[in-house]
Amino acid sequence: MALFGSLSLSHAVPQPWSYHIDLISVGQIVHTLLHGNELQVQFDGSAKLFRPSNPTRTSGLDSAFWERFFEPLLNTSRSLGGGCGGEVSSVALLGDLRNKVEAQLAASGKGKNLKSMLLKQTIALHGDA
Repeated sequence: MALFGSLSLSHAVPQPWSYHIDLISVGQIVHTLLHGNELQVQFDGSAKLFRPSNPTRTSGLDSAFWERFFEPLLNTSRSLGGGCGGEVSSVALLGDLRNKVEAQLAASGKGKNLKSMLLKQTIALHGDA
């Protein structure tokens, strides 16, 4: 497996430019929020996929879940489709990922207070505005 570190995947694998949400940066942000450090990426030649170098482990969600979460973000040409009418919008992909995270949190019992905690955080951050 080739290790790319925090190198932008768009520079590592030349592809024609297309307009879509920068899903790789979304993956970087999620990883930073979970771990407090940058996402390190490696290329798995046998599967022809980019994957995080280190397994992601957080309370309530296992590493297999996070592997499935990061795969479409790091492999945009595969996850968004290759044309012929089968393209998925990046907005729809992000919505699907959000639903999966919420369902996983609810199933583990870790997300029961998540919405109220986020609301409290938003009020605390913007309450004086």
